[in-house]
Amino acid sequence: MSDVNPNEHVAAGEPAHSHTPAADHGAAVSTFSDADWEQFQAEDFSAGQAVVILMLGIFLTGVFIYSVVAYWVVAFSN
Repeated sequence: MSDVNPNEHVAAGEPAHSHTPAADHGAAVSTFSDADWEQFQAEDFSAGQAVVILMLGIFLTGVFIYSVVAYWVVAFSN
């Protein structure tokens, strides 16, 4: 009997096994409680608000700088 490696003919990037571990062991158990998930969602929402506020601030700063430059160009181009 020859010793054949079962992974010998598996191409790169293909899984070595044809079955999924989750299917063999049932559904995965969540390690986080519902309260934890609610806290995560609240933190994500707060972070999203902070990003939007920062982006709005950067945009308005750019509009202000552009307006000042445009005013000076128009005012002193005569």
